[in-house]
Amino acid sequence: ILPIHVGDLDRAATASKNGWTASVTITIHDANHAAVAGAVASGTWSGGFSGSASCTTASDGTCKVTTGNIAKSKSSVTFTVANVTASGATYTASANHDPDNESSPAGVGITIPKP
Repeated sequence: ILPIHVGDLDRAATASKNGWTASVTITIHDANHAAVAGAVASGTWSGGFSGSASCTTASDGTCKVTTGNIAKSKSSVTFTVANVTASGATYTASANHDPDNESSPAGVGITIPKP
């Protein structure tokens, strides 16, 4: 069984005429910090937008979750990783990390400010 973890969370926000949207790019690594393709990362949005989201990693180990429209009055939104699954792998949340320190706890929750 291969241990896998979140290797990075990167945030982005885009303003629109009627509000804004936020996205998080999730990177999944194995114990050797190699990209894991075909992993499903799932979690929840809270704050300015609520609901669950999931995505499946590509060959580079990344995938993206995006909110729907967020009201202009909302100053931020948070995405929290709940689980990562992949065939023959076990999610080891204690190994999560984030090289650019955008998330807290590292590789688990990331807040995206309004653009």
